[in-house]
Amino acid sequence: MVIRQSAVRRARGVPSTLLCTVMLALAPGLSQQVNAAPIMYTLTVSPVSGSLGSTAFSQAVMLLTFQGDSSSTVPFSFPKASGYVNLVGAASVAILQTYNGPVTAQGTFLPSAGIYIGVDNTNSGIGFGSLGVPPTTPGFPGQPAYPASVLTTDARIGTYDLQSDYSPDVLNSWFYICVNFPSPNGCANPIALPTTSGNLVLNTVQGGYYPIFTAESLVPQIFDLLLD
Repeated sequence: MVIRQSAVRRARGVPSTLLCTVMLALAPGLSQQVNAAPIMYTLTVSPVSGSLGSTAFSQAVMLLTFQGDSSSTVPFSFPKASGYVNLVGAASVAILQTYNGPVTAQGTFLPSAGIYIGVDNTNSGIGFGSLGVPPTTPGFPGQPAYPASVLTTDARIGTYDLQSDYSPDVLNSWFYICVNFPSPNGCANPIALPTTSGNLVLNTVQGGYYPIFTAESLVPQIFDLLLD
């Protein structure tokens, strides 16, 4: 069910009793949407180099997106790390020449890439991982810093559970693109992440500045329209 903004605008001035009746009629559908709680995560990092399919890039901007559902978030806890992961969603990548474009290459990650969103409350990390599996499965957490993740001094990360909006603290954050992060032996060789435009292969970045990670809940926009 979609509530169009024009319809909401026409509702202004309608007697409150009628509006309440309409809202009660819509309630089952709205309840399903609220329980679904769709959420969009994004991460922008630069500079990056590598290739997407046949397109090579250097000193570029990479935009990662992941549209999922907050109800899919699950916790994990180990002696040196704890937090949450969201393993279910549709993820994509775009490579831009500058922050304002143009786009030079883009693609949607295939399921075999295992793209997921993770937050490590213990170590103040958040971002896009790959080869994701449930926390109780051998191989967890896959590759938590590939294609890219963020380390930050933002205290909010200590309690963030991936289920609500989050805005960046870019002045106190650094991004990493690293296979087998963290490792005392350094980053391993890049791996290929399959997309609809070919494999994404990224060169290592350790300590890149000014990443922009955001999370935006999509449901409240409906209620903003209803209450406007």
